[in-house]
Amino acid sequence: MNSNRLSGSTSPYLQAHADNPVHWHPWGPEPFAEARERGVPVLVSVGYATCHWCHVMAAESFMDPETAALINDNMVAVKVDREQHPDVDAYYLQAAVALSGQGGWPMTVFTDAEGRPFFADTYFPPVPKQGRPSFRQVLEAVSRTWSDERARVDELTVRLNEAIEASGEEDGAEASWAAQDVTAELPTRIVQKMRASEHPTGGFGGAPKFPPSAAVLGLVRWAERTNSDAARTEVLDIVGRTMAALLQGGLVDPVDGGFHRYCVDENWTVPHFEKTLYDNALLLRALAAYSARRPDDALVAEALELTRSFLTRGLGTGVPGLLASGLDADTVVDGTRVEGYTYTWEPGELESLGLSGEGDVDGRVVLTRREGLPLSPELREALRQARSSRPRPAVDGKVVTAWNAMAAVALTEAGDPESGAAVTTALWNHAVTTDAGGSIVDVVRCTGSPQAPGTLEDCAWLLLALVRLWEHQGSCSDTVEIPAAVSELVRHIQVTFHRGPGTWYDAAAPVAGTGVRPRDPYDGATPTAVAVLSEALSMAGTVATSLDDADVRAVGARWSAEARRILDAHVDVVDRHLAQAGGWLCALECHLAGPVQATVAGATPSQVSALRTRLGTSCLVLSVEQGARLLGTSDSAGAAVVQMCRAGVCGVPTALGDDGPLH
Repeated sequence: MNSNRLSGSTSPYLQAHADNPVHWHPWGPEPFAEARERGVPVLVSVGYATCHWCHVMAAESFMDPETAALINDNMVAVKVDREQHPDVDAYYLQAAVALSGQGGWPMTVFTDAEGRPFFADTYFPPVPKQGRPSFRQVLEAVSRTWSDERARVDELTVRLNEAIEASGEEDGAEASWAAQDVTAELPTRIVQKMRASEHPTGGFGGAPKFPPSAAVLGLVRWAERTNSDAARTEVLDIVGRTMAALLQGGLVDPVDGGFHRYCVDENWTVPHFEKTLYDNALLLRALAAYSARRPDDALVAEALELTRSFLTRGLGTGVPGLLASGLDADTVVDGTRVEGYTYTWEPGELESLGLSGEGDVDGRVVLTRREGLPLSPELREALRQARSSRPRPAVDGKVVTAWNAMAAVALTEAGDPESGAAVTTALWNHAVTTDAGGSIVDVVRCTGSPQAPGTLEDCAWLLLALVRLWEHQGSCSDTVEIPAAVSELVRHIQVTFHRGPGTWYDAAAPVAGTGVRPRDPYDGATPTAVAVLSEALSMAGTVATSLDDADVRAVGARWSAEARRILDAHVDVVDRHLAQAGGWLCALECHLAGPVQATVAGATPSQVSALRTRLGTSCLVLSVEQGARLLGTSDSAGAAVVQMCRAGVCGVPTALGDDGPLH
């Protein structure tokens, strides 16, 4: 069939290519079957809606009739939204790095009819430029090689596929007793490596500068646990320097809130302007944790409030509680896509308000605040008025389960449990299908077409969001029986993703006909899913074992044990990449010391809020009124009481004042 098949897709990225003359297929078995029937290779083009260079390559090559004819005549074309299919993206990204030495988007991959790659790279220009061939030259070379050197292509696809499969199986042994002592030492080793890796301009590496959200959260959690005041101060100072660098440069939008994806320079000046839900959710978590320890940091307090508002107002969808995936890097100005136009300024615009800008983005500058001062409400309103007349970037409105769950967790930890609960309950109803008995039939990554099955990342973050909902609302929210939902989701994860003791696959099935189930235990743009699963199981176990119900306590103990097995099984993985182990540091701190657990009885909402502020964002505050139990008795008859526990050790119940425990 000679046609473009993307018009029925619900992915904004695929919709943007629906008018291409290329005969695109969405991801699925059909294009590979057609390639097998025709005896031709498959072009797999991977990108996402807010990607600037994806739009560039689309305009330059995929809209060109001659280029499209080369594709249509010699191969089958598949367009993949990497945010819908992270397992597909992960598999081909490994291939791109192995074959070209680089990975990124747009990603250009050529495969056989089983989906096994033999050529993979990123962006190609329409004409040869800066040592790179044109895309048409690549297409012609691939077609010749497929026709004239098929045996060599077949050998390469087999060898590369075997190497990718082997790399996934090597990372992470099964849990063992021998690993347990090493596991306990890991947090300090990670922190020592991060200390040594701190960059002079903030963060833990050079340009491009990505915000180290998981590392910041992990460092704050380590600082909360250490008994050394000097070490605590040193580590919080590292976090403070990173936060100052992020917030004084161009990464943050101090006008409408939200963070951009990354900065292209070492000084955090010029960003790549897309705003993603996952970046902002993860940064909100980190900001909330640090702000609880350094509440006098005015720039952090400003960013915390603006980011929280950006999530709930700037990324809203037509469905209450559900959040969009992000905002485009580009703005369409007079029919032309211009990167960052909405967020950049003419130098005179800022000077007239006594503000400064840096960088050069097509003659425009980026607002920076190197003096470290928040904007006054009057200045922010003036900037909003100036910006209001500009066109706005497009919204990627698809609802991704993992990223919405990240936002639910972040909003709850940032002091807005009502918004967190709204996201969690809406997401459960949106992404989870159950049968009449309440058993989970399916969890999706995002609804619509093409089908996007749920991944371990989706389920792990949803589990953590449910645990936070359980903590704040007890056993039952408006539409979800929370303990039953948590237990059933754990069962679904076990059946769908389990590999061996302590180890898990990221996807429910292999990629196409490759036989490879992606499994990546390393942090990327988001923390590795298996570390998030460990954190979620640790938190679920802590909540469950605090309850009066003996059966629930027994199940909670099993969840905690599985969390520990995950940590023990990945000791070597973490040890090889200590400076990039932020997600693992969060999970380790959560499990080895356990979150601070405060059980209250007779407490007012204001007393509970003050207690949370004092204990930090990693704590769990449970109430007797919602099924938690106090161990022992209190002398404070008739008064509000609290019992503090950590790592299985509990103090005696004591009177709870307006600012925390009285003793």
